[in-house]
Amino acid sequence: MSYKAFITKISLRPHPNADRLQLATVLGEQVVVGLGMTDNEWVVYFPENGKLSSEYCQENDLFPRFNEAGERINAGYIDPDNRRVRAQNFRGEKSYGLVMPLSSLTYTAVALTDLILSAEREERNGSYFGFTEINGQPVCEKYIRYTRGQGTPGKPGKKQDAELGGAFPLYPDTDNLYHQKPKSLPQLPVVVTEKLHGTSARYGYVPKVYTGWRGWFSRLIDRWLKRDSYQYVVFPRRTIVENNTVGYYGSESWRIEGFNGWKHKLNRGEVVYGELVGYLPDGRPIMTPHDAGQVKSDKAFVQRAKRYDKPIVYHYGCKPGEHKFFVYRIDQNGQALSFDQMTKRCDELGLEPVPLLQKIDITGLALVEWAKLTSEGESTLATHPREGICIRFDAPTGVKVFKAKSHNFLIMEGVATEQEVSLEDLA
Repeated sequence: MSYKAFITKISLRPHPNADRLQLATVLGEQVVVGLGMTDNEWVVYFPENGKLSSEYCQENDLFPRFNEAGERINAGYIDPDNRRVRAQNFRGEKSYGLVMPLSSLTYTAVALTDLILSAEREERNGSYFGFTEINGQPVCEKYIRYTRGQGTPGKPGKKQDAELGGAFPLYPDTDNLYHQKPKSLPQLPVVVTEKLHGTSARYGYVPKVYTGWRGWFSRLIDRWLKRDSYQYVVFPRRTIVENNTVGYYGSESWRIEGFNGWKHKLNRGEVVYGELVGYLPDGRPIMTPHDAGQVKSDKAFVQRAKRYDKPIVYHYGCKPGEHKFFVYRIDQNGQALSFDQMTKRCDELGLEPVPLLQKIDITGLALVEWAKLTSEGESTLATHPREGICIRFDAPTGVKVFKAKSHNFLIMEGVATEQEVSLEDLA
């Protein structure tokens, strides 16, 4: 899943509870900023769940500094250990990310006018100018949370994705719906599915790729023995899983066991993408449990949480030791099936597609506002919160999917926080 910072303009309005703060709208999100910002100004926007580079933080004095007496001597509030960008509360108003002046990038020796020209060009094309580095210098990246003790990390399998010559492509990044220009969204009917909280998986029946002298020799042997030139392959991310593969969860053989029951039904060149949810064979949850007590401001959620397990385990109806595989995309020879075609193919394979919530015919800003409401609530599969929704457009040119995560889920995940933070020192 990708992460980018964006060059764009902001729209400002007063903060209702703080004279020295303002509310900015940027890429459809609300961000709290200081009085130093002006309306319609070009800025750098870092969405939540990003990680700033150490260089960017140091150049812009974003780390807190203290004197010998332990007193704060600057306004820096970025944690130097993880440099994470979160959604936070500032005087009762949510702030989804971080807005910085365009001048914060001058240390990269980039011409700020060039950045503005690039941003204007992208906006004319109906998108935003996003980046992770400027002039070869890292600025930000996606924040990846590593949870200790959940698995037994080891050496991954040696066979890598690249060995398949692109015949087994990664699933395209699912962009955040809220970071799109509403007017640029496809004017097409929308398929809305539940976003499931699990680990991604890919299964395929793809051509063998023969490289080097060993590949040449293997090709000869396969031809001589009249062996299949296609192979069944299992990928969680970039490494082929085999029975002896060790990864984040320890042994990864559990990913293969379920595949053996239906792989013979795959066509040549067919790849199935989906989400594995529930539990590992030893009873551990696939995903880290959440604490519903972290959400306090949403009264409806607090009421529902009384029925949730403590902690919340995203089991989706699985019993300890069980897991399920839900399909969200199927490619046949590089072409993605429409949602209806995918659902039909799932029936033929004996698989379950991700839960369909609704098919609607709205787009633009109305779709974005509708998604913010629909992303909340409970899972359709079990009594626990919904991670969010996926907005899918089946266009003649291909499939495009956007994600809209629940804000309450982001709070429990640690991406957002309800902890009040003071920005008054920035004024």
